[in-house]
Amino acid sequence: MNPDEEPEVDPDEPAWTTPATIGDEPVHRAEVALAMVLRIGVVTSLILTLGGLILVVATQLAGHPIGPILSPAESTYPTTLRAIIAGVLAGDPHAFIALGLVVLIATPVLNLVLATVAFLVEPDWPFVVVCALILAMLLVGLLLNATLG
Repeated sequence: MNPDEEPEVDPDEPAWTTPATIGDEPVHRAEVALAMVLRIGVVTSLILTLGGLILVVATQLAGHPIGPILSPAESTYPTTLRAIIAGVLAGDPHAFIALGLVVLIATPVLNLVLATVAFLVEPDWPFVVVCALILAMLLVGLLLNATLG
């Protein structure tokens, strides 16, 4: 095919397929999976965070003051994963907001892991190395935060 020609696009092909991946099924599947992870992660985070905010407002309107809205000294904002899970199970609005933020932070990390696997399957070694280095830096940062923080 001439480089100046547009690739033929099948009208039945999903809209998210880029011209570069038409006809390359493994790359297409990886693109779709990575896009879905990002969408699901962001929407889940949005739902959790908005749900927590709605619970905060509902609790305030019901006359049950909680946490940092009235006094930061009375705050019981969860700061560990165990406290977040326990808070969500107990219906704590701040735990829902915190879980939404954790999901939002974890989404691109999960996307990076999946991209690394996709590059390994392809195999596209320069991108595998770049993804592995980024994952290693993230892991070192998390471990340093866990030990020093």
